[in-house]
Amino acid sequence: MVLSNNKIALVIRFAPSHPGARMDREGRGMGTILIVEDEPTILHLLRHILERAGFEVILAEDGNQALARLTETCPDLVLCDMVMPGLDGYETLAAIRRNPYTHSLPVLAVSVRNQAEDIQRALEAGANSYITKPFQRLQLLREIQRFLTAKGVP
Repeated sequence: MVLSNNKIALVIRFAPSHPGARMDREGRGMGTILIVEDEPTILHLLRHILERAGFEVILAEDGNQALARLTETCPDLVLCDMVMPGLDGYETLAAIRRNPYTHSLPVLAVSVRNQAEDIQRALEAGANSYITKPFQRLQLLREIQRFLTAKGVP
């Protein structure tokens, strides 16, 4: 159950329907991930990788849409692009960290920018980790699993 802005939303998790989806011993999916990405090709690639790995995926095409999704559901982790029009990833991260309901939510920054100052800026804005594009599928999945395991998500 998610409480925010005096609203109550019930989150019902269904087992992933993908034929190769992994599940834990109780038949639950591997966790829910919110992907925040404005580039359709990258958004669908991330969705494909994560659904094939057994994750439930929620999509947001920009920072404002991501914040709206977070009032409706409570993912286990957020993958957030840093460079987006409108509310960029840095501002989105800051809003996530200011919200008492999402402040401790693990957020992995994903960006084409690979300079030390870009990485530092994302970490200072509240990212738990930083992955540069292009990314390796296994590296991405290992990093996600590291944070989900720490949260106790199968």
